[in-house]
This record gives sequence, C-alpha cells and structure tokens, in this order.
Amino acid sequence: MADYSGYAEEWHSNRKNKRSHSKEYIEKPAVYEAIGDIRDQDILVLGCGSGVECNELIEKGARQVHGIDSAKGLIDIAQKEYTRCTFSCEDIRTCTVQKDSFDMCIASLVMHYIPEWQETFSRVWQSLRPGGIFVMSLNHPVKFGADIVRGAEYSALLGYEKGKAGVRIYGDYLNKRKIHDVWLGGLEVEFYHQSISEILKEVLQSEFTLVSMSEPKPIVRAQREDPEFYEIHSKIPQFLILKLKK
Repeated sequence: MADYSGYAEEWHSNRKNKRSHSKEYIEKPAVYEAIGDIRDQDILVLGCGSGVECNELIEKGARQVHGIDSAKGLIDIAQKEYTRCTFSCEDIRTCTVQKDSFDMCIASLVMHYIPEWQETFSRVWQSLRPGGIFVMSLNHPVKFGADIVRGAEYSALLGYEKGKAGVRIYGDYLNKRKIHDVWLGGLEVEFYHQSISEILKEVLQSEFTLVSMSEPKPIVRAQREDPEFYEIHSKIPQFLILKLKK
C-alpha cells in the first residue's frame, strides 16, 4: 500500500478544501446515500486518511467513529484536528479487531490497494454487530481497466482498433493486474485492477451478503461547476459502490 505520510499535509488540504471533483461530486455522495441514516451508530472507517470524512460522520449524527490508516503522517493530522473521533495507525489487513463493536464499516477507495480481500473481510465481519453494514467504494474497472495517459491532453481508452497492420488493443479489463501511478506531483502509488466478476467473487467468498451494487453518476451540482466533467462521468463510470450485510 502507498505511504502518504510524506504528502500528508497536501493530501489533507485537498480533502479538507474539497478539491477533487471525483470525490465530491460522485464517490462521497454515493457512499453517503448507501450508508443512509447513521444517527447514534458506531462506525469503523478503513483507510480514513486525515480524518475529514470521519469528522463528517460525527456531524451527521454518528455516536462514535474510529478511523484506521497505515500512513502515520495522516493519522497524526487526524488525531490533532478531529478529537471527537479516535484513530489508529494500522494496516487494514492485520488491524486489531474489537469484536461486535460497530454498527457499520466504511472503506472509501481503499480496498483496491490490497491484492486479496479475505483477511480484511474477516476482520470487518468480526468487528460488526449482527446485521451490521459494510459499505465500500472502488475504482471502477471500466475506467481503470483502460489505458490512461495523463498530462495536458488526458486520455482513458478501453477497446481495440483493427486494420491492415493488425490489431491495436487499448487497456486490459479482464485480467487482474497491478497498476503503477504518480499522484500529487510525485507520490508513487500502486493499486490493483480487477473485473467486476472478480470483485463479486471476492464478496461471495466472504461471509457477507451483498445488499446492493451501484455505478453512480455525478450529482446535479457538478453540471454547473464543471460541465465537461459532468458530461464525461454521466456516461463513463468512475466508481463502484458495494453495500454488504453481516
């Protein structure tokens, strides 16, 4: 998993000031829709980052929120800024389990950092009370199965061209693979792409029951704030939201 500690302040500033359209206009609203009314609930957050979303959950009425992240720099910020929540610096695959302690677990854009999910699923299962809910968001395989080129002219292409010279293939949707990328101007990250069928296989191998799966579009406000972004992601998915139940 990527260590964001060296970029913790920049990461926190981006999250606190809502600089990511993808996060603010698609992923976060979809996660909040999936979790529903959280008043008086105890919530575990995996990959909590600098704690911004943990604090938002408290503001939405959660009774207790505990966040886990492997980046010490982010946890240091979270512990300093959001004292109504608790935090621990741990790997979500091997984190300490408080059995039957939470009504809900949220894993926002974190599960694709780990190659196998069953260890984490097992810990979440143990931490949840009977009937507890596990909501997780993921990079959508359609977008991140594409060939992505960043720069002044961005492209994300998935498909193929056939011509006299042969076939040119863009992307690889069907095969599980590790993707290397660079964020924040220098942070090297690695995450895993896998098809929707492989994602569902992971879920079905766990003890959880799948309640729902969604491919959210941008909220209406994005049409006013960034029309081009809205047009693209009203047609091309960026995230996958899964809701599971113990």
